[in-house]
Amino acid sequence: MSDLEQRTDVEARALARVVEQFKHSPRLLAALGAWAGRFQELEDSLWSLFTERWISGSGVQLNQLGEIVGQPREGRDDTEYRLWISARVRANRSNGHGDDTLRILELIASEADYFVQETPPAAYRVDAVGLGSDPAAIFQILRLAKPAGVRLDLTYSEEDPEFLFTLAPGSTLVTGDNDKGLANAAQTTGGHLTGVFSV
Repeated sequence: MSDLEQRTDVEARALARVVEQFKHSPRLLAALGAWAGRFQELEDSLWSLFTERWISGSGVQLNQLGEIVGQPREGRDDTEYRLWISARVRANRSNGHGDDTLRILELIASEADYFVQETPPAAYRVDAVGLGSDPAAIFQILRLAKPAGVRLDLTYSEEDPEFLFTLAPGSTLVTGDNDKGLANAAQTTGGHLTGVFSV
């Protein structure tokens, strides 16, 4: 964090700096001690703020930090929650650029494969594989980062793209491709569907 140190001796230091001619003045020393005591309280409060409100905190401190930025814990452990808080800060401060979307995904979906593509006139699309267990929460945080008036589409799957449902190209009729087409009644053939969020 920093090489700063907490001062716990503000009053003693203040009294030590009194010039010799006033060292035997009880009223002055009492007033100076009371005044320095208030600065000690301020020092202690600022030190607490400095050490307990960083993203490196844990437990209750992280909960408080999450509350400040608007990111609920939702059962996440401290390590994962730190990433979500950082992503929420990025979303809150977003200028609506594609880079913000990429940085958020790098924080909370680092294991996923994703591709962000602009789709004119005023939209962009995120295609992702392996987002994890909470794609709805990822969509919500990406939604915060997008500019007003711009549509966001998120398509996702936990499957390898090789197994996803696919339509035949153009008007060509393709038969016999049981891997990617429509499934049979027993759902033992056919491509797997992907999830979609849009706003």
